[in-house]
Amino acid sequence: MSLALLTPAEAQSGYPSAHALLTLAELRTAAGFGVGGTDDEVTALGDGIALAVARHCGVASAGLAPPTLRKETLVETVRLDAVVTRLILRRRFISVLNVEQGGTALDLSQIEVEAGAGMVSRLSAGGHAKWCGGPIAVTYEAGFDDVPADIRMAAILVARQAISAQRRDLAVKVDAVNDVDRVEYFDPTIFGADMIPPAAMRLLAAYKTENL
Repeated sequence: MSLALLTPAEAQSGYPSAHALLTLAELRTAAGFGVGGTDDEVTALGDGIALAVARHCGVASAGLAPPTLRKETLVETVRLDAVVTRLILRRRFISVLNVEQGGTALDLSQIEVEAGAGMVSRLSAGGHAKWCGGPIAVTYEAGFDDVPADIRMAAILVARQAISAQRRDLAVKVDAVNDVDRVEYFDPTIFGADMIPPAAMRLLAAYKTENL
């Protein structure tokens, strides 16, 4: 399989960047910035949160473009070694725009899409036709224009986690209390798995997928 980005996500009014899950105002409130903090600082925080959430959800990258839960247009090319009834695409929450097999466009009225699962089937005589061979190229939109409420809440929790970490003065990775006791912290500038608190994980559970 190959996944290529055709049209990247677009920044919407009020959001600091194209990938941000929260508006500038929401980020400032969640982080406790109030009127402080430059737009660049808030944007960096928002982008870090968006990337951490996308990675946690297992959103597949298209080339060098960072994964995102915001809507973008992609083309995925599939070559099959076995006969299947459903194509399982690398992204979920999709809207299919075009399907070609062997360079021939297929009739979309004969295509069945399970949008939330990222699955595509062919219909035939009331049932499902078989997919085989290839290449099969599926052009689709994936992600959200309007960020769902549970993802927004998860992003707010991640923002609070990041700011809480910064307030512990994490410039020093490890505090050596004595020869026995050591207190270790994670780096707040690296939005990895540790930046997703358990409450946010529960909110994001419905959006997680395993990359193929």
